[in-house]
Amino acid sequence: MSDGQEIAFLLSAPNEPMARFWEQVLADEGIPALVRPGGPGAGGWGSVATFSHDLYVRQSDLDRAREIVAEDEGDVVISDD
Repeated sequence: MSDGQEIAFLLSAPNEPMARFWEQVLADEGIPALVRPGGPGAGGWGSVATFSHDLYVRQSDLDRAREIVAEDEGDVVISDD
């Protein structure tokens, strides 16, 4: 996303695997996303995978990205097993 366009916050995922899931969903739709880990950063406790991660998209893609997330949220199944 180095094309000079403004980026906009899309969502906070609860952890890195979910952030990467949404990143891939958006990429499949042609929308690049930037994933930024929360917490103390890499090396703080050895891994940031369990911390929340923020996803950002180009401002021009924000509305479509929100639609995709809203459509796909119903398809995500989280198991306690």
